[in-house]
This record gives sequence, C-alpha cells and structure tokens, in this order.
Amino acid sequence: VGQAFTLPPLSAIPPTFEISISDEWVMDQKQSSACAGFSTALASSAQEGVLLDPLFTWVMARTSEGIKPDEFGIALRPMLSAHRKVGAIKKIDAPHTVDDNEYSDIINYDVADLVKKSVYHLKKSYVWVEPFDGDMFDTLKKCLWKFRTPIVIGMLWNYTETKIDKWVEGGFGHAILMTGYDENYIKIVNSYGVEAGDKGRYYIAREIINKNVPIYGAGFFNDMDADSLRRAIE
Repeated sequence: VGQAFTLPPLSAIPPTFEISISDEWVMDQKQSSACAGFSTALASSAQEGVLLDPLFTWVMARTSEGIKPDEFGIALRPMLSAHRKVGAIKKIDAPHTVDDNEYSDIINYDVADLVKKSVYHLKKSYVWVEPFDGDMFDTLKKCLWKFRTPIVIGMLWNYTETKIDKWVEGGFGHAILMTGYDENYIKIVNSYGVEAGDKGRYYIAREIINKNVPIYGAGFFNDMDADSLRRAIE
C-alpha cells in the first residue's frame, strides 16, 4: 500500500472509526474452511451495497489454485485476486450453502451461467497491506480511515472471548474482516454468525494484530484498475 499511496499520520485520523455492517450480513461458515470466501465476499458486499455469495468465488479461486474439494482453505492473495478475475454472484443467486454437501466442488456449479452474473461485481484491483515501521496495527487503522473500505486480514485463530488481549498458542489460519478501530482494539466481523462474539464482532488488541497479520497478510479492494495501480507503483 505504501508504494502506491500516501497514508496519513496517526495525528490526522480520528481516535475511533467504524464502517457499518448490517447484522443481517453477518454470515456463518459453520464447519466449512471457507473463511476467506466469507470475509472477501463481505468486503465486496460493503462496496457494492448488496449481499454477495461467499462460496462461488471461493470455489473458483480454489480450483484455479489446484486445491481439491476436501482440502483446507485458501490463502488471501489468490482469494482477493479471484474477485478481480471472477467477481461474485449475489447471495440470492447462490446455488449452494455450507449446509449441503456440494458447495466445495466446482463440478456442482453451472460455471458458464454463474460467471455471466458474477462479472457485474468484479473488483478493479486489490491492494496488499504491509506494516510501516513494524506496526501493522497502526498501518491498518490508517488504511481503514483513508480508503473507507473494510480490510480482509488473516491471523492464527484460537480464541473464544470477544475481546482478544492475550496471545494463545495453537489454532488455525483464519480470514476475518476489519471494519473499525479505537485506540486499543481493531474491530472485526467474523464468519461465525451473529450469535458469536458481540453480534458477530470481535475486538483484537495491538499485540495480537502485530504478531499475526504480517505473517498471514491483509488486503482491500480498490476502485483503481490494475494497470493504473501498477503505474502508480512504478
């Protein structure tokens, strides 16, 4: 992000900021490993103003990466990229949910028909976020304020409490969506449904963000096309 854009100093951003996400849009991935699909779909939904399906783009991304239906998850970069190449279908047009046994295999999707719908929700580009001065917590705050769009972040997840202050060993890679911050916490929307946490939201302290996110990554969708973004970087 620092190669293409100038971020504001901390003194220039408000102490608290939040992008509103409707409770009705807080989805539940249940026993699936589709967290990257859920978080990126919600990020795009916030920009598009319509709830998008998390599974079709996720399956397309995994297929492109050679990931088998019974294998776990997908990294953030190819998932973000899939929204630029494939787009996303509306949730109301989704042929599958995580409650059936067919959602993870591309053979169960009418791809030719669905891509005709998904192209209406293509993203122009995505921006990868790396920490300035070794502090991802403040970098994410600056990005959220400057671009006014949710940020998909990855971290090691092994938490049950709503306010996450202390590092816990173990867990698994998990994608979540940053929607706000204050001086002490970054606010995220998880994909465990509205009954989990604080109506689906969790609050993560600086230490946890700085230890996790630089490893697993963070990115957000941008309305600058990929060629213009490359020229800005060059």
